[in-house]
Amino acid sequence: MLKKIECPSCKQKNFIQNYKCMNCGIIIRDKIVNINLGDALKYLIISPKFILQRIFLAEHKNYSLILFLLLNIKLLIYHCHFLNVYDLDLSSIQSYFLLTVLILVFNLTFLIITQNVISILAREKLSLKNLSSIFIYSLSFFSLSVIILFPLEWMQFGYFLFSRNPSMFEINSLKSIIIYFIESILIIYSLLLLCIGLSVFLSKIIYALMVCSTFLITQIIIFIINKKLIGVIYGI
Repeated sequence: MLKKIECPSCKQKNFIQNYKCMNCGIIIRDKIVNINLGDALKYLIISPKFILQRIFLAEHKNYSLILFLLLNIKLLIYHCHFLNVYDLDLSSIQSYFLLTVLILVFNLTFLIITQNVISILAREKLSLKNLSSIFIYSLSFFSLSVIILFPLEWMQFGYFLFSRNPSMFEINSLKSIIIYFIESILIIYSLLLLCIGLSVFLSKIIYALMVCSTFLITQIIIFIINKKLIGVIYGI
């Protein structure tokens, strides 16, 4: 299930994340220490597999925490949009904090479960840090759109981003279509990068597609659970 590289000295097959051969101890790959965010974003466009492999193998996953927090904020915005929190009178700091915590906990749980399942099936320890870095950097354009795209959306629609009374389309249908189109492109391209990133260490593309699909289904499940929990807590 996990990709192997052959030691040039003893011919022992090692997992791709190994720096030294587990049999003879010889160095079997280049040592990568840090990741430059600017270079990473550039190569995610022109050579995604190359940079995602370097990210996977890097000792220090620079900016991972910031990107992970931005990803969860982006997902929070999606939850608020599809839950129509403005209509439900949930637009309070407590509601946003609750949703953020739930999204964060569920996503961390997903990564931990995925790491353990792959490790068990492959009979090889997959580093949680390496697995997480693939998800975080693959979705980085989606996450960073919080900084660029969301302010523009807010300037156009304000609180009505999170309302159906009236909806965005009733206010300005053309701008709403453009926003949905851009968001869709971001999601599709990010999922494509995620499949490419997962294929860096998984031996078959079908495994990458399965993990990517599971992640997407998990996000839908998280939304459904959050909707139910919000309904129970606030009596909606």
